[in-house]
Amino acid sequence: MDIPVPEPDFNDPKELWAFFGLAFYSAQVLEGGLINLLVAVRHNGGHISFREIESLFSKWDRKTFGQVFEEIKKHISLSNDLEIELKKSLNIRNNLAHHFFVQHNVDLLSKTGRRKMILELVDTIEFLKKTDSKLDEVWQKEWERLGITKEMREIAIQEMYREAEGPNH
Repeated sequence: MDIPVPEPDFNDPKELWAFFGLAFYSAQVLEGGLINLLVAVRHNGGHISFREIESLFSKWDRKTFGQVFEEIKKHISLSNDLEIELKKSLNIRNNLAHHFFVQHNVDLLSKTGRRKMILELVDTIEFLKKTDSKLDEVWQKEWERLGITKEMREIAIQEMYREAEGPNH
């Protein structure tokens, strides 16, 4: 599901924090795509059980974006463009986590500065979403190779939606 990045209106003081949250969320979604790819390429082919999938996800979900990315490169050759975009995404993610507000400490003090920050975050979100879309194509092909089809993935997603809604829906 590709949800467009919201248009900022720059009037709500909470908007900066919402866009920061969306940017960090986008980085985490991309990181999840990396784990999807790694689980597929770490499997040696043939049938993979649900238990094996869970075990691999559990193992790699505890690692950092950078660790997962480095492990992927040991098992699959990515296009040069995608590899460059993933390296940039890693830097963006780390900047969001460790430096963004420090770099913008003065910008936080003015409406003009906060506007600048929001626009930077919008660009960040768009870049991360674009990179994630490219990565999706790669991991989905790898899962298909394992016999896990798009239809199977969609059924699993629908089941997650049902579980999230709870028993009364």
